[in-house]
Amino acid sequence: MRIGNKEYISLTDLVRYANPEEPKIPIQTWMRNRDVIAYLGMWKKLDNEDTKLGLL
Repeated sequence: MRIGNKEYISLTDLVRYANPEEPKIPIQTWMRNRDVIAYLGMWKKLDNEDTKLGLL
């Protein structure tokens, strides 16, 4: 997807391609992955230094 002069990846389009009948399944599987959770925690920490990561 292109917005202005920037290219973006649509996660919605990716999961609909991976599983057209149940697009929530790839997201649920992805969100259970420990590496994904750690990545999202680090991303949040970089975005906001005051973030408390809890169990991450």
